[in-house]
Amino acid sequence: LSDLSGFQSRLGLSVWLGCPINVLNNVIPILILVLGMADGVHLAGHLKESDHSAYDTVARIGPPCALTALTTALAFACIMLTSNAQLFEFEVLGALGTSLAFVVFITTCALLAQVIRPSHYPTPKFANAFASGLTRLSMARPRVLIVAASALLAVSVVGYQQTKAWCPLYQNLPQGSTTVQVNDAIARDFGGVFQMIVDVKGEWADTMALVDKLTQIEGAEAVLSNTALARWLVLDRAPTLENLADAPSSLIQQLRPSNNVQRIYISVPEPMRDANAYALVERLQATAMQGGAVRVFGLPRVMRVEAVNLIAQLSGSLVLVSVLATLIVALVFGALCLFPVLLIPNVLPLMLTGASLHLWTGGELSPTAVLALTISFGIAIDDSVHFLNRFYEARKRGESANRAAQYASATAGQVMVLTTVLLTFGLANTMISGFFPIRLFGGMMILTLWVALVFDLLLLPVLLGGRKNS
Repeated sequence: LSDLSGFQSRLGLSVWLGCPINVLNNVIPILILVLGMADGVHLAGHLKESDHSAYDTVARIGPPCALTALTTALAFACIMLTSNAQLFEFEVLGALGTSLAFVVFITTCALLAQVIRPSHYPTPKFANAFASGLTRLSMARPRVLIVAASALLAVSVVGYQQTKAWCPLYQNLPQGSTTVQVNDAIARDFGGVFQMIVDVKGEWADTMALVDKLTQIEGAEAVLSNTALARWLVLDRAPTLENLADAPSSLIQQLRPSNNVQRIYISVPEPMRDANAYALVERLQATAMQGGAVRVFGLPRVMRVEAVNLIAQLSGSLVLVSVLATLIVALVFGALCLFPVLLIPNVLPLMLTGASLHLWTGGELSPTAVLALTISFGIAIDDSVHFLNRFYEARKRGESANRAAQYASATAGQVMVLTTVLLTFGLANTMISGFFPIRLFGGMMILTLWVALVFDLLLLPVLLGGRKNS
């Protein structure tokens, strides 16, 4: 019930803010629901331990849940660095929705815990076995583990750097869309459905020479200009207004927007349809600029240039949220030395998942992929927060680092496993979407969360000082 209350609060928020629900931000309610379920598992797990009271549960588990809501909201907020309107709505709904859902969730949970007692069924054994097994493994081979993790991080960083910014528009169409087939057919026979626009100033002969070069590249059927009209009228000079008296005035205005500007329209395929299309558009632009064009613009340039700029902005958001979220968690626990301790096990999953794009998309780094990594970091660090909370609880009782790590693994660790399973099931419905970006978003988040879980349970006990014989 608490989770559904938070879920409904997000849907209401979209109405209050006047933001339409689209393909992208439609995943936010799912994220909030599964995050609420994850917090609920942590609260229920503590409530079952020695039959703690609802007040004690909220007092001890509520603060780390609030911190996880903050880091997740921060991940959404950092997307504000981009100037994309759709992503801005995604960021606002995500940040405010996460914060509002936490307030509704923790209040509802505290009230329900007064009247509904948790069941006495034990936590599934596989969760405890998985968490404890990884922790024992890390303490048995700490040096080997750290060296292996460092090597894997280095390889992953190199792999991630080898990805290329790529934003194919056709992937935003539903799977099996006939529009893609039609666009491909038009590109094959008539150049394409998108128009590259070239403005030139200068002598008529120079313009004709440039049109000839562009025609040789893309074909006569794909290039429209005043020179084509002149040839149709069997003229060896620029056509006058009298020559074009029978032509539509809108066409004349398009081809000659002013007295000293000639405009050339080139039909091209989607620039990022594939490597060949991208090379073709690049060649056309280079030829136009070398032939005296004063500017080249149009939708193909937006798709080719602005999309890459968007990916760069989102990459900046990813770096920012990684640093800020980790710093905030370290400050909340009162130890700046936790900054590198937290950064390593949480950045490694991002780099590893980013490098896996070579398998997912052939190394293409799209806005959706960077977006998934950014939100994944905000969620993945939640596990670290709960582990640290239990670790420092034990340390305050006078336990050694080894005992404290084992306690954190036995309590928070097994719940971390269960929450990751829940998140996986919650995000799994994105894998049946007809839109590839949605499938990529969900798949990358699932992979990141599982890798983050494994490395949290492997690296945190060692980096916090736990050793087998201590």
